[in-house]
Amino acid sequence: MTTDSQSDILAVIRSLYEALDWDADKTPDWDSFKACFHETARLYPSARPLEAVDIETFVERMDAQRANGNLAAFSETMLGEQIQVFGNVAVAFSAYETLMNHKTRSRGLNAFHMARDGGEWKVISLAWDNEGEDQPLPDLS
Repeated sequence: MTTDSQSDILAVIRSLYEALDWDADKTPDWDSFKACFHETARLYPSARPLEAVDIETFVERMDAQRANGNLAAFSETMLGEQIQVFGNVAVAFSAYETLMNHKTRSRGLNAFHMARDGGEWKVISLAWDNEGEDQPLPDLS
């Protein structure tokens, strides 16, 4: 693993978190969010049964929740990460804390599969799950 690759991957992940930050005065930065992903990327939310969604479907769902007021404010903060790189592929785990509507907190883990394409690291898939009493968040510090 090269330090440059790890830094570049971390920058992509941070950009993704920054794009997913909104409230009444600030809209999500969907262009920056989409730029983190390869065009064929799939997301795998924590809901079961497991259902893969493409980036556009994810954005549409989040915007619908913003529009109807169910998710008027949202932010995620990275709590720690682990990144493994081999050549042009990488796996990154990122622990996070989510704050929804300025009052509901939860924590979870993002699992990123990434690939370098044209010199840039892109997320090719992202799966996540939430912390629970029977599923504590691992320490990624």
